Amino acid sequence: MRWALAVFAMVSALIAPALAETSPHQEILGFALGQPAPELAPPGNPQEPLGKEVARDMTGLMVVERPNPRYQVALKDSRRLTLWFDASKKERPIYWIELTQGYDPPPVPADQYDRILGELGQPDYNIAGRQGAPLGALLIKIDPSLSPERTAATRQHIDAVIANRPEPSSQDDLFIEPGTTLQSWLEILGDNFRGKLVGIYTISNSIDSTATVLIDTAAARDAQSQTAE
Repeated sequence: MRWALAVFAMVSALIAPALAETSPHQEILGFALGQPAPELAPPGNPQEPLGKEVARDMTGLMVVERPNPRYQVALKDSRRLTLWFDASKKERPIYWIELTQGYDPPPVPADQYDRILGELGQPDYNIAGRQGAPLGALLIKIDPSLSPERTAATRQHIDAVIANRPEPSSQDDLFIEPGTTLQSWLEILGDNFRGKLVGIYTISNSIDSTATVLIDTAAARDAQSQTAE
């Protein structure tokens, strides 16, 4: 079921989105992986607990209950924030966060790439898209707090995906338009990844849109397998 913002005007409080101990490079608009998803509550203003930036720029809010519970927050400047959470658990932990930014009409800010790197930190991977494909580049930053075992397994998987990348003419390249489904992220990142990514999409060598993602693939896989049962 989907409810419009008018329905959510009956909401008064949401659980605070920020985790103080989380690196700012591993947050999106104050939200971090593993924190509880906002709870619906008695009448009031749903915007304030989302943080000042979200509250100031929010233009719409919807909830999708099935098959994969998530909140979709429309923001000014052609942005949309989506929060996926595991509704099968009492804490309802967030396992996937995505902020999309479109540039229609242009122009793109001249320092946009520098802004991306400032918010991401030095990426562990900078993967170029194929010429003519929607993706210009995919920047991947593994969460530095991830255990050495999970980090090693993640690097091994991503390195193998890159090493086995098909010829440029192939439509089987995972980096043509990644992230359209959870399965596409699992294929690229493996089952052990937790961290941040930025997909930079281009038209005629100019940035057309970006997608900034935080995802824990192990938690995402578990949450969606629970949904499928």
